[in-house]
Order: sequence, then structure tokens, then C-alpha cells
Amino acid sequence: MKYIFLFLSCFAFSKSQSVKNYSWNGVDVVYLEDEKFPTYSVNIYFADGALADAGKDGKVSSMLGLLSKGTSKFDQKQIANQLDFFGTSISHNITHEYSTVSYGGLVKDSTAVTNLFCHMMKDANYPDKELGAFKKKVESRFNNLVANPRGLADRVFRNLSLKGSPFASFVNGKKSSIASLDKAELIEARKYFNNKVYKKIFISGPKTVLGIKNSFINECGWNNKATFKRTENVASLDKKVSPNKKPVLYFASFPGANQAQIRMGGAPGINYFKNTQYDLTKLMSTILGGSFTSMLMQELRVKKGLTYGAYAYAAPQAKYARSVVTTSTKNQTVVEALKTIKDTIGSLTSNKFDQTRVESVKKFLKGKHLLKFESNSSYISNLILYDHIKKDLSDLYNFSSIVDKFTVDQVVSQAKDIFGWGNQMAFVLGDSSVLSKIKAMNEFEIKEVNIKDYL
Repeated sequence: MKYIFLFLSCFAFSKSQSVKNYSWNGVDVVYLEDEKFPTYSVNIYFADGALADAGKDGKVSSMLGLLSKGTSKFDQKQIANQLDFFGTSISHNITHEYSTVSYGGLVKDSTAVTNLFCHMMKDANYPDKELGAFKKKVESRFNNLVANPRGLADRVFRNLSLKGSPFASFVNGKKSSIASLDKAELIEARKYFNNKVYKKIFISGPKTVLGIKNSFINECGWNNKATFKRTENVASLDKKVSPNKKPVLYFASFPGANQAQIRMGGAPGINYFKNTQYDLTKLMSTILGGSFTSMLMQELRVKKGLTYGAYAYAAPQAKYARSVVTTSTKNQTVVEALKTIKDTIGSLTSNKFDQTRVESVKKFLKGKHLLKFESNSSYISNLILYDHIKKDLSDLYNFSSIVDKFTVDQVVSQAKDIFGWGNQMAFVLGDSSVLSKIKAMNEFEIKEVNIKDYL
């Protein structure tokens, strides 16, 4: 095993050496050379995201998601046929702070696909027929969300945990916001992203893929005049939470549910994720709920059989962060599950846990971290994240040595700040009969919400 670890470490280091930086007409480009196969991938980072919705939740997500539905030159079927011919698809991902668009395939087709993408970015006109079909599909998806308690709980909890901040809006929209979208708004958003938002292009593949440079310059028309970065125009959520005597628990009735969805967490300040604090938080949250052997899994599932799974994580964007504990249990065992979560968090924050966990989780994380270099897509995803949150790229390659230095006391201190019981907000989605049981605990300040307000 020693020799395998050394080999992988060298592999990770060699990956770091193959990253090259270019400027194409003032647009920043990161290139990861890979001559193993005649394939390529392109990931385009836009320095704005759902915060550009400006009160019309889902506008940016819809704008990028509907790029291939028609232009003044091609209809939806013609574009789909071209993408099928090239064996590719164009996908997108939206966060509040930034967006990414990705595509890939055979290198011989890279210029043609990039030209098509640029054509859509410059000319997508969101035909009424396609926009109408999209709205019906979204309405159906939201109506069906009530049959997906887990997804619904995640959606409501995210909004509640970030309530009062611009990051609480719904990236994929609400029924009302999507229904009111019009093509003029989408075209305006597309032009804004194409002409004004800062972009960074991440490319992997053989050297010949760099021939797509002319496509981005001539077909997309990208240059150094597009400079807007959303994170420069929004305030950080970096204030330390003042612990409450009783955490707030929001309850939403889900008639007939045979399980209760439980979410807990909050919005810790991004100061808890600065530099190597990011890695410390990863270590701490993994000990709490990041694997099958985590504290939450052992207590909730292995010892008490209250749930099938439990998970905890804490992660940042550039200007805000979230901490989340997620699980579900039978209606009859909600109280026991909530008490167990509290006790488990208390064991970690009061340093009353098996401290050998710290070293074993370090080994687990170091092994898992090497997988970040296993594929170009995983590697580039991490390059994009590190670049966005302004984390030193060397930390990606020095993760093992960074994690080795963390002490038990540091883990406990970070747990107190991020998962301390008084810092938590809870949410339960379940049958109405569950509410009286939670009230009888006298552990939470309870507020009721209606799930219809979140659709």
C-alpha cells in the first residue's frame, strides 16, 4: 500500500504541472493537457449566477437551459440533430454566485461544437412553442415535488436556513416565477451573460483542441470588456451566529407521510472556511456525518436503527456557506431521532467522543482526495471551485500534509462554531401528528410553515 500511495501522490503532482494558463483576446483560459485519448472537455465559468435573477427566480437557469431550443437560424430539432451527430450535449449548472456550461466529445468535432455553442449564446431566441412546453414541464415538476418528501425538504430547508439573505432565492425558480417568464427577459439575460459577465474557460484534451480559440474570439465575440463579477457586488455572510437557548424548528405538515424528513443546520460565516479552515471543516463534518462510520450514522442507524442514512456537511461559496444535517425516520421515532442528533453533536462539541476517529478520518479523507485527480472532469471541477472561492490552488495538491496538522482541539472548536446546538435551525417535514410530539420535547421554538409557499 505504501508504494501505491506514493505513485498516486506523484500522479497528483504531475497533474498540477500540466495546467497552463492563456489569455485569448483578454479572456482567461486554463488548459489541462491530456494526450491519452482523442477527446476533449470544455467547462466555461461565468462569474454570475442566480443572483442575476433580480426577483424572477429561475430566470438565469432557464436562460441557459433553453439555449438549444431554437435560434433565428436553427430550430430545436435541427440543433438537437447536430448535437446528436457530434455525440455531445451542452449541460449547465447554476449557483447563486456563478454558473458553468460544459460540453465535450471527440477533438475532431471540438471546433464545430464550439461554433454551435457560440451561435446559441449569441442568437438563442426562445421560441414561444418551446418556452410554453418548458413552462408546462416545470409546472408538472413542481406539482410532483409533493410526492418527493426528500427533495421538498431540501428545498424548503435551504430557503429557511438562508432566510433574509439574497442567497435564499430559488435557483430553479418557483411555479409563479417560471410561469411569468417571457422571451424578452431571457434574451436580455443571455446578452448580459455573453457580453458583460466575466468568463473563464477550462479545457482538457490534446493540444489540437486549442484550435477552438478562434471560435471563442470570432464566433462568441468574447473579449476583455466582459468584466462583471457578482461576488464583487454582494456582501458576505460572515457574522458569527449568537447561540440561542432554544433552536428554532420549522414544521411543515405533509399529510399521510409515513416518514418525517429532518434537516438541521444554518449559515455559518465564511470566515470559518478561509484558507485551511476549509480543510479543517471538511475533516470535522466528515467525523460528524460524512461516511458510514461517522458519528451520526453509528448512533442513528447502527446502534438505534432509527434511519437508513444520515449525513452532515458544511461547505462555502465565495460569500456564504451552509451547514446541513440530513436524515429521515418513522413518525413514531421523530423525538428519539432529534434527541440522538442533539446528543451526538454534543459529544463532538464537548470533546466526549472517541478521539481515534480523528486520525482514522484523516486517512479516509486523504485516500478519497486522490480521486479528485482520477478524471479530468473531477479535477477541473475542483479547479473551478478553488478559483471561485479564492482558495490557494496549492492546497489542492498539499491536502494530505494540511490535514495531518489538525489537532483534536481544532476539530472540536470548529464543531462548536459550525454545528453547536445553539447555532442550529431545524426543519421537519412530516404528518401533522408529529408536531405534538416535537412540542412536548420543549427543546425548540416551533414555527409552522406551509409547503405551498415554497413551490
